[in-house]
Amino acid sequence: MRAAFSLLELIFVVVLIGTLTGLGVSALRQDYLLHDSHYIASKIMQAQYEAIGYDSRGLIGQSVGCLVLSKEGLEGNVSKNEERYALHVTDKDDKKDFNFGRLCFDHRGVPDFSNMAQNVLTLKYQGIERNITIAPMTGYVIINP
Repeated sequence: MRAAFSLLELIFVVVLIGTLTGLGVSALRQDYLLHDSHYIASKIMQAQYEAIGYDSRGLIGQSVGCLVLSKEGLEGNVSKNEERYALHVTDKDDKKDFNFGRLCFDHRGVPDFSNMAQNVLTLKYQGIERNITIAPMTGYVIINP
């Protein structure tokens, strides 16, 4: 009858635990670029949803269906029931306070890019870039790796 484990069994167990720990740590690491891209895309889709079917005739200065695509505008654009979200990404030129302009949608959900330089938002985090493309005719949001 054995009273202890052999050295080979102990080494095998230590290597197995180390491998599982390494896999677990890498799986739990957060992808801030992906989270922020999805957050920005959801805010764009929310602004489009609010604009669809909205009759803005006679209401001058209303901002229904509009969204300021800047760090301050997106972080401060939350309703009372939502929790605040802090963005981690920068724009492609590594400006911490990015500003892509103001995006508005009409009553059909078609985006108006007159206050924006382009319809592709390039976000960067730790040297990795991700693009958010807004389709010109439909307003459909596509997140490209």
